[in-house]
Amino acid sequence: MKIFTLDRSPILSIASIFDNKTKQIEALFIENLLKPNRVGDIFTGKVISISDGMESAFIDIGLSSNCFIQRGELLRGLGISPNKVKGQPLSKLVKKGQMVLVQVEKAPYQTKGAQLTADVSLPGNYVVLMPKMNGVRISRKIEKTEDLASLELKMKSACKGFGLILRSGALKEGVTHDEIISEISSLVNQWEKILQAFEITSTVKCLYQKNILQEEVEEMLTEHPVDVYSVTTEEDKKWLLTIGISKQLISLKSPDTSLLIEHGVSLDQLLYKEKWETPEGVTVVLNELEAFTIIDVNSAKYVMDSKKRDSVFKVNAIAAAQILQKIKLLNISGIILIDFIDMLPQEQLSFTQHLLNSGYDKSNQIVIEDFTSLGILQLTKKRELPTIKDLLSFDYAERDLNYYQLYQLYLELKRTEKHTNTKQLKIELEDALYVFLRQNNLISDFNFKIELKHSFKNQNKFKIQSVKH
Repeated sequence: MKIFTLDRSPILSIASIFDNKTKQIEALFIENLLKPNRVGDIFTGKVISISDGMESAFIDIGLSSNCFIQRGELLRGLGISPNKVKGQPLSKLVKKGQMVLVQVEKAPYQTKGAQLTADVSLPGNYVVLMPKMNGVRISRKIEKTEDLASLELKMKSACKGFGLILRSGALKEGVTHDEIISEISSLVNQWEKILQAFEITSTVKCLYQKNILQEEVEEMLTEHPVDVYSVTTEEDKKWLLTIGISKQLISLKSPDTSLLIEHGVSLDQLLYKEKWETPEGVTVVLNELEAFTIIDVNSAKYVMDSKKRDSVFKVNAIAAAQILQKIKLLNISGIILIDFIDMLPQEQLSFTQHLLNSGYDKSNQIVIEDFTSLGILQLTKKRELPTIKDLLSFDYAERDLNYYQLYQLYLELKRTEKHTNTKQLKIELEDALYVFLRQNNLISDFNFKIELKHSFKNQNKFKIQSVKH
């Protein structure tokens, strides 16, 4: 049985799909409310600096770091055709302090600021509105029919000359043309309000916040079949109903800690392990570094048969399936280097084709580059959101997972409040967590007094003690 859970807290929101028998997580999305990635959010931004050499500029949108935007994107955002001003320095076309309407395309990553686009998009359940483009585009997942041709004509009439992308969710059973056209009208009205707000705004300001969790969850549910849905809020239950989930399949629960924990599923195994062993005995070691990710494959306990070359292919294929799963779960992106068991040049070619047929392709935003002279496979994965470990860490270089530790602390305090009569607690914390909780009021809503204590000796990140009167 496949179970979907959506846990909410003031720190993290965690959506997952797992196998209830094996307790293995098959899909995961985590939103860090204390470290929002802002992808999809629309801002009035201010040009801070211009680099003619890099053909780019840096924009202030109110985040801790200025954001990067490429020349063409910036010019289009200012209503200037890049083709008409070729050869002219960007600094002659754009002035410092100039305001521009932008959308976050890529989240801040490690020490890098966010990347912006001026080609704004507004997603709905059935369509995506592209105000800076023209025409109607159909998702490649959708089969063309007469009914679709009729819908396309109605969409062109409703979009007021703006561009539209028809999503696969529009063709779910029960969705009518009128509902789709109504959503288009709503998105057009929303865009017009954003434009009006931009025209009267003279300071850096967020004009639109995208609900990225809902969008990621909808995509997750499209790719993975689910038997039971479990949520913790009435709002999430209503939302699941609006996207077509049957009421009989949704349960609303109030867990002592989290839905995942109550189902016996551990995130720790995914977050803290670097070495995994498949049921066949093949091991995969995954190391996330600042510049790239290195993955090593070992046959380990796998029993090779007499045909060694065939066994090498099988071992590598087993490892590749495990690696792809971890890449997707941990949202690993950028440059990825995989040290498979050595293959001959001809075997590398056939194995590359196997990878392409097994999900190492554009559907997962993966591009296979080549095998190096040392037999290392090089591939890249498009980066839009931070990796899970980056998302959950104060300092990515240390991979401290401190936001996850704060979440664990919150769950423990929640359980303590529900099952004890404790009036006062003392919490010993390591350096970074102690400073963070001193500066951020995250745990003051519990029905007991909490004393924070700085501890250098405690090997754990935190330790909770009940204080007796």
